Amino acid sequence: MGISTLISLIALVASLLAVFYSYKNYSDAAGSAAIQESYRRFYDMNSIGVSNSDISHIYALPSMYAVVRQQVEEANAGLSREQKLKLVLKERSIALYVFTVFEEIFLLEAQSWRFGHFQRRDYYQDMLNYLTGSLLRNPRLLYYLSPKGAGLLDYLEADTQKYLREKLEQALDPGQFDGIGPFLPDSSK
Repeated sequence: MGISTLISLIALVASLLAVFYSYKNYSDAAGSAAIQESYRRFYDMNSIGVSNSDISHIYALPSMYAVVRQQVEEANAGLSREQKLKLVLKERSIALYVFTVFEEIFLLEAQSWRFGHFQRRDYYQDMLNYLTGSLLRNPRLLYYLSPKGAGLLDYLEADTQKYLREKLEQALDPGQFDGIGPFLPDSSK
């Protein structure tokens, strides 16, 4: 083996190491960016919840929903029917926002899979599992999502609809959701 062959092999090894470390740094940066993007979405949702405490039941986890719903109902008891109907419209808009955030994460996970960004994909899968295992099981969100409720599932793309139907299964049935909410007359009965 000549000196030129040895130098070529060393150059090849150095190039491969450079590619490996560049990819590793890119993966670390991409993973960090995914976390930052995701938490920005959750901070935005939290900000909406803070500035709209009159509909805070929409963000309640299933285990706390009944308590928070009752608090929202009592806090808004003195409002007129028209004011309560405006809150129902606001509630619907925020529910659609939550579903849109979910769909964005769903599409990012699919894109990560297609482009081979496995760490990012795993992170998005964890987020989707969290959302379908907790927040999207909120009884009022289930009402808005369910085809047997408000039907906002139809606003989402076909792949997202299929995924949610598979993940939420029986949770979309009327017995699992709150079709009245805290604002309509006699909603506590």
